[in-house]
Amino acid sequence: MAASGNRIAWLYTDNFGTVGRVTALKHLTDQGVCGGSAASGFEAPSGVRKMRKVQVVTATGVIRYVPVYEETATAWTTVGTPVTIQINDVEVAASTTGLKETEKNRRAAHQTT
Repeated sequence: MAASGNRIAWLYTDNFGTVGRVTALKHLTDQGVCGGSAASGFEAPSGVRKMRKVQVVTATGVIRYVPVYEETATAWTTVGTPVTIQINDVEVAASTTGLKETEKNRRAAHQTT
């Protein structure tokens, strides 16, 4: 079965608690394990340069990283959380490994005196 490649406006909460709008893959957000919620379109874009991600692995050993939109999301907090990922337009069952990539924020302008 082919997975949906549709992208939607989604809310991402950064490490400082600031909520911003990002683009998300609908087939990941529909699973409810990556956190976040639908954006109305009026929210400011997220200031995060690179979102946090968690590693997932399939039964055949294929490794991918999926975005996690809130630190309280099940995919971020619970090792072994089932996540369906898309590989070559096919939905494949995977689970989280606990290996995480933290977010990276944009650099702030520095003022020198």
